[in-house]
Amino acid sequence: MNPTAAHTVNREDSLWYTPNGFYIKDPKKFEDGVIKEYLRQASESERFRNSWEFKKFAIAYVKEILTVDSMGLITTWVRSNARADTPLTGKRLDFLIDTMSFVNTGKRKISIINWNDLIPNLYDYDVNIQKSKSLYGDVKHLEEITPRCSVSEFITRWCSHPDGFNDMVQFIRITTPYDEPKPEKRSSSTGLNIKLV
Repeated sequence: MNPTAAHTVNREDSLWYTPNGFYIKDPKKFEDGVIKEYLRQASESERFRNSWEFKKFAIAYVKEILTVDSMGLITTWVRSNARADTPLTGKRLDFLIDTMSFVNTGKRKISIINWNDLIPNLYDYDVNIQKSKSLYGDVKHLEEITPRCSVSEFITRWCSHPDGFNDMVQFIRITTPYDEPKPEKRSSSTGLNIKLV
C-alpha cells in the first residue's frame, strides 16, 4: 500500500495518510497556504496565538480533519487509524493513547512538544521497519480509552484542560506537518517550522 496515496475507507469523505502516518479527512475547506500562514503567525506572535481568530481556525480545522463520517464520532476517526493496513504501531499508537489520556485526564506521559521528534516520518523510513511495539498498550486499549462522544465534544474536553488548546495545536503540527511533502492528491509548498509553547 502506498501510504501517501488517497485512500477511501467506505466513508462519505476521502481519507489520506499524512507524512507522519496518520489517517485524516482531507481538509477541503482549508487551503494549504492558509493553514501554513495561520500556524506561522501563531508560532511568531503570542498575541495572534491567543486571538479568537486563531482559536476559531484551529478548532474548525481539528473538527474538519477528525470528522470522518456523517455521525461525527471521534471513535470513527480512531477506528480509521487502527485499521490493520495502517502504520499505527509503536510511537504513533503511543502518541494517540497519550492524546486520549490527555483528553480524559489533562495529563500526558510525554510532553506534546517532545512527541514530534519521536514519531518517524513515512518518507524517511520503510513502513514495515516502523512496526515496533507500543509501550503504552495496543489498539484495543486505544479504543477502550477513546471517549464515546462527538468530535465537537471531544474538542471541548481537550480545550477544557490547562494548556489544552496548545496541546490541540501541537496535535495539528504532529499529525499534519505542513513543512513536509504532501500526498500526491494535494499540492503545497514547503517551509513551516512551528514551535508553540
